[in-house]
This record gives sequence, C-alpha cells and structure tokens, in this order.
Amino acid sequence: MHRDLIGAALTSATSTASEENNKTPFMPGSNIVVCIEFTGTANMTAKIEGSVDDSTWTDLFAPGAVVFAANEHTEVTSATVVCPKYIRGKVTAHSTGTVKFYKMNAL
Repeated sequence: MHRDLIGAALTSATSTASEENNKTPFMPGSNIVVCIEFTGTANMTAKIEGSVDDSTWTDLFAPGAVVFAANEHTEVTSATVVCPKYIRGKVTAHSTGTVKFYKMNAL
C-alpha cells in the first residue's frame, strides 16, 4: 500500500496547504483511503477535505472529535473514497495534540 502525507503535521486549528492529486496512484476519480493520525494528549476535531477547483471544499472524511488524556498514538481510517483533484487536512477545533493526514491507495 502506498501512503503519502498530506501537508505537514498540525498543532493548531488551521489547514494544511492543498495538494493537487495528479500522479499515480492518486489520480482524480480513483479509489483511495484516507487516514488521520493523532499523537500526544489529543483534544481536537480534524477532517480531510476534497475540492475540484482548490476553492470550494467538501468533507471526504470527518470522524468527529478525538479526546484522550495520556500520551497516545491513534489512527482513524476512512472507508474507500473517490480521490478528488485537490486534497487537504483541516483541524477545526484544537486544545492539545498533533495530527497528521495521509492518503493511501485502496486495495
């Protein structure tokens, strides 16, 4: 399975820079899986968004709030989604912790 980081790790309520999906195995219209990785003492809401024009964004994967008190590491993975032309990770609420966003080719 090919796994690529989407942007940089985030530690505040912000977005990663958008990335254009234009290389195999991440071509628009292909099936992919996306993953959000939380590290540390996490208290945040994060999601992965897609866009056809790098302007209007819709949710690809929005698992909701994640809260844990001890130093932990956890990942949440989506079902198969259709790869958009542009992709980004976004944190909409943040108290503590670090988050990374990944795209993976679907098997």
